[in-house]
Amino acid sequence: MQKSASAENQSEQNAQQQVKPTVQAKSPQTQSNGQINTMFGPKPPIQTKAGRKGPVQAKQSPIQRNQNKSNDLKSVMGNQYGVDLSGYTEHKDSSFPGQVGAQATIQGKNIHYAPGQFTLQNRKHELGHAIDNTKNGTPKGDMNVGGHSVDTTREAAADKIMNAPLQMKAEGETTSQSTQASSTSSNAPIQMLRKTDMPELITRIERRIRTTLPVDEDQIWKELISRVIRDNTHNFHHVSDLGFEDAINLVTPYLSTYFQMGSTRGRAVSTDTALSTLRDLGMDDERIKHLMLHPDKLAYFEEVIGMEGYDSELPAANTFVTRSNARGYTLQSHQQQNDESSDHFLKRIVASGELALPGFTTKMNDVEQKLVRAGIHAHAYAATRKKYKRAKDKYNQYPDGALDIVRGSIVFNSIKDLIHAQSMLSSMFHVIKTYGNLGDSKVTYQDFKMLVRLEGGHIAEVQLHLNAMTQAKYEQGGEELYNISRLNDPRVPADTTYKPEPENKGKSLRQLQTIVDQLEAVDAVHYQEHIAFIMEMRDKIDRDVAITKGDVTDERKGFADEISRIIYQGAKDLVDAQTEAGDRKGRHFSEQLGALGSGSWHRRR
Repeated sequence: MQKSASAENQSEQNAQQQVKPTVQAKSPQTQSNGQINTMFGPKPPIQTKAGRKGPVQAKQSPIQRNQNKSNDLKSVMGNQYGVDLSGYTEHKDSSFPGQVGAQATIQGKNIHYAPGQFTLQNRKHELGHAIDNTKNGTPKGDMNVGGHSVDTTREAAADKIMNAPLQMKAEGETTSQSTQASSTSSNAPIQMLRKTDMPELITRIERRIRTTLPVDEDQIWKELISRVIRDNTHNFHHVSDLGFEDAINLVTPYLSTYFQMGSTRGRAVSTDTALSTLRDLGMDDERIKHLMLHPDKLAYFEEVIGMEGYDSELPAANTFVTRSNARGYTLQSHQQQNDESSDHFLKRIVASGELALPGFTTKMNDVEQKLVRAGIHAHAYAATRKKYKRAKDKYNQYPDGALDIVRGSIVFNSIKDLIHAQSMLSSMFHVIKTYGNLGDSKVTYQDFKMLVRLEGGHIAEVQLHLNAMTQAKYEQGGEELYNISRLNDPRVPADTTYKPEPENKGKSLRQLQTIVDQLEAVDAVHYQEHIAFIMEMRDKIDRDVAITKGDVTDERKGFADEISRIIYQGAKDLVDAQTEAGDRKGRHFSEQLGALGSGSWHRRR
């Protein structure tokens, strides 16, 4: 199988608290009294009252409410299902559901309804839990999340009872009633629905709208969450806590005009696994919500974390500030565990980088604001992360050397601005090491880099650029020339290929044409072989044919080096003029910047 070396791309407030009692939940409004399973995944625990109380079952009001509030409901349902419900006490206008972010709750034999939520559907659902637990016992749970026993199998039972027609008994008619006690253990499992229940939801949807067309799970999920957030029907927290009927009512109008051919139901299990792992690793609500709304991005985590066997029990980082190998190269502060494969270790570093990305992005934004306030002409680009496949292409042999999985860039208008920023950078970043080639005698792309340690131990790269160099890189073809010529690097695996992402194809073609135009303007005859090489690469990209390592021979790598000198000559002349003393001054300047790190500046291997 060939690897791809294509170029990489780029709160709901976390009010969770710890919980002691356990929770069975259908769809709380905000946060729930404990950890909640939903059809889209578990919700972390929040604080609730301690004590010897039974499981709390929380329900959010349905979209369509039936306002029948018959006081005989307990006896009617009790007779219908042969369960004695007389011992259950219902509390109207209670403040307790608000404390756990629900419309209604059941805990032991006490049922509480928030103000205005004493509705027929809410009562039937909560009494349905009482009936189910009395008949079948409190479930033991089929998984453990955050120290709580969690059950995902019994919420449908309460819904079934809620949706069943009431059967009124004739006066004097009696039914044998079970008096089995509901569990009051504080270790009772949490009941909830997850995204793995999507097949059942889709089956119900297809019955409701009478269609045989397959409905795409991810599209339903995305539309459902979008409507929940947009309509404020339910407060979003981690994943939308909805019951089947609520979900169907939300998306049926949308589905009546849209169907997606093909099904992705097989992703449900990996989706739940990835979301659960990310929550355990500390990903915040806003990031979880973003991934839910973008299944394509979530698929990345399913590949790296879920389907690829990511082990979240391994430590995120060790206690070292930095490590170096025998040759003095800086290594990630994450360490490979005994018997851990290099491939798995690299996945762990990539996952760590993704978790570090939001905080790093915030820091880069703060850095730009501080530099601008200090009168420094600079722009800090948003932090980006390297995709796992590209990281594997580059670092499969030495994963702990993957220091640019997360990286940010600061572009300065001039060397003067960069020198002015030196002391500020040392105070804003935990700098480990610096390296670069500003003022180097070679005519190539010149920049300076800092390795910085982020919170949690992840090492990231901050690139310091000069505007003249970046203009040559992106406007004169330097970027695309590098993407192609790097295939000749001996560290790149033999089966590596390069083909730009579809959205970048046009940009790649334009950059290569710009290179041809420059070569023809300089000396079309002298550079005819160089032009032929670039045109061949351009033709492959235009035909969506991958460029292979064999396409970039040593001779052609030499062509690329000569072309690079032409592209960057003007920028180098400007840099030399700004340093006033040319190469000597530039090298001295690099040594000054190197003082930001723990030692003198180093070139990267």
